[in-house]
Amino acid sequence: MDPRSINDSQFRLIHILLEDNGFTIAFGTWEDESYVLAMRWDGEGPATGYPVGRGGRAKWFVVQRDLAWPMLCSLLATPVISRGANVSAVVAALNVLDAERGSIKTIRLSTRAGCSAGHSWAPGAGPSLDTTIVPEFFTAPITMPFNLSDLRCPECEDPARTIDFQAAPAEM
Repeated sequence: MDPRSINDSQFRLIHILLEDNGFTIAFGTWEDESYVLAMRWDGEGPATGYPVGRGGRAKWFVVQRDLAWPMLCSLLATPVISRGANVSAVVAALNVLDAERGSIKTIRLSTRAGCSAGHSWAPGAGPSLDTTIVPEFFTAPITMPFNLSDLRCPECEDPARTIDFQAAPAEM
């Protein structure tokens, strides 16, 4: 079942953060009051997947509030990104949760690239993505285009093989 087609009266989908092998993690609002992280097993073909509500309708499982931040941060890990995590939507979700708590005003997203020779470089040492994102109007993902094939190691000129994202609180 396509997670975008679920009509859950309690959960309103804002972003799909990860779709991997029939498992989906999403960000949205719960009962139009608070922002939440939700997940589900999608099922194959017309199958409803899990969880299901009354009448066998597809539902979303909402993650406990205290677990949402660490789970979102784990979606920025290289192995998860390589499986298709939507980095810009994850960062947007982190920003929204922090703005809702009033604790952090911005998120600083940095990268470290690595080559097959084991070298790694940080922003300022070669081509990189380094940006600060302000949590306003996150109704759509922020686009941060980059092409890993264009990144070259400043030490040996080998192409980048990995890229790691780091999200951290930042002050404006």
